Amino acid sequence: MAHSQVTNELSMFDRSMRMWRELDFPVLADDSDELNRYLHCLRKTYENGSVLHRTFSIPEHQDLDDFLLRGQLHSAFFFERFWQAKSVQASLPYSLHEVNFLGTDLFRWVHPVELFGSMARVLVAGGAYGHHVPSARDAMGLATNAAAFLLGGDFEESKVFVAHSAWSAFFFDVAWDYTCLVIQPANRKIHVVLATDTD
Repeated sequence: MAHSQVTNELSMFDRSMRMWRELDFPVLADDSDELNRYLHCLRKTYENGSVLHRTFSIPEHQDLDDFLLRGQLHSAFFFERFWQAKSVQASLPYSLHEVNFLGTDLFRWVHPVELFGSMARVLVAGGAYGHHVPSARDAMGLATNAAAFLLGGDFEESKVFVAHSAWSAFFFDVAWDYTCLVIQPANRKIHVVLATDTD
């Protein structure tokens, strides 16, 4: 029986579980001067915390492509299971908190054009001590260039999700937790930016 026919006969839950048994997301060495300038500025601002960027490859998989196309990542357990994929867990080895990964209020979808403002806002909000905070103009310039790289120039198909709470042991769970996850279906990449600070 063809894979597509089997897929049509399975429930979404069964398709999701099958997908997560089969998937991994290999790490990619992928950054840019524009992104690194943004991350450097954020690290100076979050002086007691940590800022990370990782890029992962999206494997070819019919179910994942379908869930991406239909906007069903939450229902497909993506925001819980992605972090547990072998390569992702090896690169970001932080235990997950007991939070509702299925809820859309944890990893919140934003339109790609909103990513620029989201990343700039994190810079101007400052860290625990408010040191090394750039001007709003400089923050917007840094964020615009960094976000353009993360989106890969694709404002139509890219999927952007942002979180401001502590969902894993990476975060200090004070007031400066930030996650930016950008999925580029066309380039088959996932960018992850994690940031946290404490006083």
